[in-house]
Amino acid sequence: DNIRNPRGYGDWLSYDGGTDKSLIGTAFCGYSALLVSKMCNIIGDGDSGKYLEIFENVRKAFRKRYITEGGKLSSDSQTAYVLSYSLQMMDADEIKEHLVRCIEVQGYHLATGFVGVKYLLPTLCDIGEYDLAYKLFTSTEHPSWCYPVVNGATTMWERWDSYVVG
Repeated sequence: DNIRNPRGYGDWLSYDGGTDKSLIGTAFCGYSALLVSKMCNIIGDGDSGKYLEIFENVRKAFRKRYITEGGKLSSDSQTAYVLSYSLQMMDADEIKEHLVRCIEVQGYHLATGFVGVKYLLPTLCDIGEYDLAYKLFTSTEHPSWCYPVVNGATTMWERWDSYVVG
């Protein structure tokens, strides 16, 4: 049915209750097929259409399974929205309101784990939320990128709260 089984760590060490692992896997599966389709086009391989069809089928299954009637994702998390947008399962106008709300609910802090954090700032900038991206990036409160810095870290910690748990 083009939906991946929930396996692995998911959005490891997230603060927002976690994102459904099958949502994560399904989004990455579809996006991988899209990338293979593009690579086939670049090298002149005739299979690009086959992989584009896989992407479209996965995207359709993703949207049917994870997007609720109100447009929210069944995993209502920062990671779910940034992955859905970045991996081309949803469009910017579909995720913007929900992503901003998810950030507001967390007190204007990031709540992603390892998987979602890479996509958070680029997604915010893509959807026109530059001020919000800047606010998240420069925050020194826990959890944030600058929290470890103001607490003497010289590298990123594995956990947003390594100093707190310490």
